[in-house]
Amino acid sequence: MAEQSFENHGRFVPAFHFFVIPVAAINFGWQVYRWKTGGFAVDGFESILLAAALLLGFFYARIFALRVQDRIIRLEEQLRCQRLLPADLQRGLQSLRPAIDRPAIRQRRGIAGARPKSAR
Repeated sequence: MAEQSFENHGRFVPAFHFFVIPVAAINFGWQVYRWKTGGFAVDGFESILLAAALLLGFFYARIFALRVQDRIIRLEEQLRCQRLLPADLQRGLQSLRPAIDRPAIRQRRGIAGARPKSAR
């Protein structure tokens, strides 16, 4: 099996990255321009809200897909470790994993990417 890296897991979808996102961004900018030149009317503000919602929706659709991909890769790693490691090392690995993934621990330490001392 090939080593996992950004090169073999990153993917550009031309229709999404080079058409949908730029058109949504241009639409948002155009709606802001029309609202400013139109005298700040309420219907112009509604158009800005719709354009912003579409732009955020496209952004979050991409982020959600990346998070699912990360979870699948993490699951593959766990399954591989279960196959290859002896039972005593599997228990030690499982006890470390939830601590690394808990946002509360990272927040308590005040560092976004902090790992517990036992995982270093």
